Amino acid sequence: MSETQVTPARPLQLRFDCECKALQVVQVDPTVGTPASIECAGCQRVIELTPGRLDADGGLWGCQKCGHIELYTKKDVPQALGLGVVVVAAIL
Repeated sequence: MSETQVTPARPLQLRFDCECKALQVVQVDPTVGTPASIECAGCQRVIELTPGRLDADGGLWGCQKCGHIELYTKKDVPQALGLGVVVVAAIL
């Protein structure tokens, strides 16, 4: 009978922009969790991060910055309308 080996979670690199437009990069160890806040390297503003969006296996379950449960929001644009815009733009 073989034993299942558990691979330790790799550190994650979270990237997002501050209000001053400076790119923030945070190294996160999934077993420790996300820090409560970080300081912007550009403007020294304290940026609060949302806890509980990272599981111990390294899975990201939402935005660390704003706390939204989705990492992006899909817009509901009808496919025919989108294709029509592309066709009209190509003709022009």
